[in-house]
Amino acid sequence: MYYPIITPLEPQLMKNQSAPNSAISVLHKILFPIPVFLVFILVLLSTCPSKAQVQELAVEKAKMDERVRNTLKENAQTIRFMENKGQIDNKDVLYYFESGHGSVYIEKDRIRFVAIKDTMVKEEFDEEGINHQMVLKEAEEGEMEHVVQATHTFSLYMDGARSLPNIKLGDSFSTNYNYYLGTDSKNWATKVKAAKDLTLEDVYPGINLRLYSNSDGTMEFDWIIDAGADFNNVKLRFEGQDGLSIDDNGGLDVGLRFTNIKFHIPESYQVTEQGKLPVIVAFQKSNENTISFSTENKIDPRYPLIIDPTLSWGTYMDGNSTDFDQYLFSIQVDDVDGMVYCAGATNLNIPTGSAPYDADGYLNSVTGLNGGTPRVAIVYRITSSGTDLVDLTLYGPSSVSNGNNTVAYSLSLSTNKVFIGGYTNIALPQTSTPSVTPFDNTLNSGDGFVAVFTKDLGTLNYATYLGGTGNDFPGVTSIRALSDNSFIAGLTVTAALPAGPAAPDYIIGSPADATYGGASEMYIAKFTTNNVLSWGSYVGGSSDEVFNDLEVFADGRVAFAGYGNGSFTETNPAATNSTNTNNTDGIIGVLNPTGTAFNYLDKIGSGSNNNGANGQDDRINDVTIVGETLYFTGSASAGNNGNPFPTTAGVYDGSHNGGLDVVVGK
Repeated sequence: MYYPIITPLEPQLMKNQSAPNSAISVLHKILFPIPVFLVFILVLLSTCPSKAQVQELAVEKAKMDERVRNTLKENAQTIRFMENKGQIDNKDVLYYFESGHGSVYIEKDRIRFVAIKDTMVKEEFDEEGINHQMVLKEAEEGEMEHVVQATHTFSLYMDGARSLPNIKLGDSFSTNYNYYLGTDSKNWATKVKAAKDLTLEDVYPGINLRLYSNSDGTMEFDWIIDAGADFNNVKLRFEGQDGLSIDDNGGLDVGLRFTNIKFHIPESYQVTEQGKLPVIVAFQKSNENTISFSTENKIDPRYPLIIDPTLSWGTYMDGNSTDFDQYLFSIQVDDVDGMVYCAGATNLNIPTGSAPYDADGYLNSVTGLNGGTPRVAIVYRITSSGTDLVDLTLYGPSSVSNGNNTVAYSLSLSTNKVFIGGYTNIALPQTSTPSVTPFDNTLNSGDGFVAVFTKDLGTLNYATYLGGTGNDFPGVTSIRALSDNSFIAGLTVTAALPAGPAAPDYIIGSPADATYGGASEMYIAKFTTNNVLSWGSYVGGSSDEVFNDLEVFADGRVAFAGYGNGSFTETNPAATNSTNTNNTDGIIGVLNPTGTAFNYLDKIGSGSNNNGANGQDDRINDVTIVGETLYFTGSASAGNNGNPFPTTAGVYDGSHNGGLDVVVGK
């Protein structure tokens, strides 16, 4: 609040100094004989503001309040704060919003956050009728189900605050929501409104908290601190998280089991008659779980202070639609500018109120995306802080229908281009700028694909299918850009690939493995000038193999990983070969730079003969390179007959603990 300070004037006399001949000195002489209590009353009356002064103060305060409102960010209306009229059993919940990616509940004494980790699975039944769920990346094409893998709840308490602050609602959306729960009308909640923003008034003396959404879908917290109020009163206690830390930029990291939630303070300022006066405010830890604000700037108590934290990496881009499934399968950080590139799939167009539409990309709307099974690939890039979605594009046909799927499982960056790889069962755009003929322009029942975009995701530079006559799900699951127009890709194929002389010829020269065998096979290929095959090779034996991941050495050798249930000739193996051909084992290897020979090929697994039943199999999912050393991650089963997944002495955990265990090796 803004008030001018009025103080009584009184002359200060030096020793032996005569009082000046003034009205005040005359008043002093007159009042001297009057009893002290009368003097006190007269002084008190002389300092009280007049009615005119009170009105003037009210006008000044109204002007300052208007200035504050004009400086606040505009609400982007991407979050709907639902009123709780009994549709949620917890009576402490006053307002909330829920989405497919997480929820926030405003309760009487706290703000509760629930983060969600989800995936797509396919249900399969073995011969005994036991149900097994396989994650999308490892399942075959079929009916998929959206499954929540994990949740993590943490709470924000405001220590020392009012226990039940008044909640002031902003404008409401026009939609009324009705919840008819059960047959008893007493349990029904009707005409539920959704607010566009909320303000918790006087959370602390003279301090309001405004909750709303930014233009990129970020949740915003405006601390509005009146003139003279003390921001040091704000004490934010976090409970339920795994970690709480302050980063080098003064931001707050809340560590959860499967992700980190970040709070940043992009802007703080005081509101003066001349406008916004910037102030640098950062988070600071008061103790292990309590956060407050700090600043090295001098705060002028005559003016309001605005502190504007944002919740990032908890960005909700779904317009509160629980039907919105957006999947992130690949991510890479640009070493030059720190921009984060992401690729996956979506079953709805991105709401125009969620994505800032200066982020227009190559394709921003697809007809037929209705929250059901049709999906198209999505690629976007965001700032390193997670506070701004800079560019976004969809990749798919202009129109889709039920059962159409295009998913980006892999992504790689070159200096000026973005490469994505994935799977599709519907015709994709292949008209590129500049025009480049696709290596393979024939779509079969389901193929892998590669698409290349400019860094701003606004132009498609190249696109091709990769696959044969089978349904080659899940397509290209790993891709590595070598330059702006060359790359190496890996996929799983389910039928022999075309092999010349007619184009496309997938098997040229003398590859390390030129023979397709079994029901599926790994295939790895190098392309130059985008559409010219430099070399391509199968990896596998007479049974089934599945490709997962690849990395490239500096000299051009290609490390790869996957799994299979057959046997083949190993090269320089580091582990004992699993001799049981009825089980699934991890596969790891290295191709030479020309793809003509294996420098290393190893099948690593347990002695289990369950052939994947009850989840008992071994897989290598990811591989990375450090110098001349390969590191891998995957899953390991218990095995039988005393033959578990091989481990070495002295490792962190050399014992299998039931079901499937995570395995890390080098």
